[in-house]
Amino acid sequence: MNRAVGVNIVYTHGLLMDTLWAGLFAAAYFLRRRYPRGAWVLFVAVLSHWLLDFVSHRPDMPLVPGFGWAGGFGLWNSIPATLIVEGGLWLGAIAVCVRATRATSRSGAYRSGLESRC
Repeated sequence: MNRAVGVNIVYTHGLLMDTLWAGLFAAAYFLRRRYPRGAWVLFVAVLSHWLLDFVSHRPDMPLVPGFGWAGGFGLWNSIPATLIVEGGLWLGAIAVCVRATRATSRSGAYRSGLESRC
């Protein structure tokens, strides 16, 4: 493993650091918009990055910097499994977006063909 990647991944992909990044992003949003629910949604969305990476990465996902254990399921080792899981998540996100939003103009409805703002 590339030593530079091993050193940096604890700061970019560790659970503790992802929690910190999620908190900082949510706090910045809250300070700008004063909307607590939106800040919590952003916090959870950013933090979910660790869980999704844990499924995809080989066992190199740390919990905290300096802690010896690292995990991961290694989904990326299988191209078909990656396409099925990540494609399913993509289709699920589109379905959620289509059900949760409506076009604000006729052009928005015709452009997407889905009657939404996705």
